[in-house]
Amino acid sequence: IHETEIELNIPALFPDDFIPDVFLRLTFYKRLSQCENKDDVTELRVEVIDRFGKLPDQAANLFEIKLLQLQSKHFDIHSLRVDQHGGTVKFDTKKEDLLRKLIQLVQTKYQDYKPAPDNAIRMLGEFPQAEQRFEAVEKFFNNLQN
Repeated sequence: IHETEIELNIPALFPDDFIPDVFLRLTFYKRLSQCENKDDVTELRVEVIDRFGKLPDQAANLFEIKLLQLQSKHFDIHSLRVDQHGGTVKFDTKKEDLLRKLIQLVQTKYQDYKPAPDNAIRMLGEFPQAEQRFEAVEKFFNNLQN
């Protein structure tokens, strides 16, 4: 199964000064990559906080991106890229119900989404902050679910 490629153009990592031991840091990256659902991610997040304290923004971003990656599987998303000037979501789907939802989405929410080449949808907007990028993706996922 293809893992969705997510690029929000924000720092997403466990900083050296947060988890100084390289081996331990790599172990947590591996464990995060193996999380299969939201509960797994939450459990690992709690463990990291218990061991190392409050998450720096870069580490919090890493966990949030993993959650988006897990959510994106439900929509056959190949890749998702968002920067300060909008975003692009590419799909791998042949599912008619999902294709219908995508068409409906660009028709009813045309101020937010436009069709793009290669089975993609363009997310319109300005998202200068990390939080705004996460919100834009969540809004997109919510629109697809409804």
